[in-house]
Amino acid sequence: MALQLKMKRFSAPVKERTLPTGFSFKFFDGSEKEVDEWVRLCCFGLAENATREIFYKMIADFPNVVAKEDCFFILDDKGNYVASSTAIATPSGIGLVHMVASDPSVRGKGLGHLMLAKTLSLLEERGMKSVELRTDDWRLAAIKTYLDAGFLPVLLSDADSDHATRWDKVLEALSYPAVEYLPEC
Repeated sequence: MALQLKMKRFSAPVKERTLPTGFSFKFFDGSEKEVDEWVRLCCFGLAENATREIFYKMIADFPNVVAKEDCFFILDDKGNYVASSTAIATPSGIGLVHMVASDPSVRGKGLGHLMLAKTLSLLEERGMKSVELRTDDWRLAAIKTYLDAGFLPVLLSDADSDHATRWDKVLEALSYPAVEYLPEC
């Protein structure tokens, strides 16, 4: 199985974004209800067979995650949980954008840009000098959001695939201008 694509962004001002009227941010409160909401959101293409065990593996027990400070949701005007993201500050000073998910009913409304801006702001406040993430080749809308926010593709050594070729195909599919590819450090 091919490794996920990697992207990196160096410290830079975060473009301010405003939530649409009626939407709000909410940090994870540790409740069982919010674990269930996180699982539900992840089932929409991020981890299609997400379970509570996946929540514990990817959030509650994930290295350097403090769920109540790092994991947040976007709620709509009716209080429905419509999106989630996690901002991880590592001891090495590298921030991680982790487990970004949204309900299909709100896609195309700019909430991905808002979640990313919030995640980057949290990591910037925590002193992270760079931010990394992993994604899949087919998540074109998410990759465009990341590129627009200043992330650059990282070329990994992967015996199963050529990351330069994979990135070339992604940028071509997005009709995105050429960007610098970073070597894996």
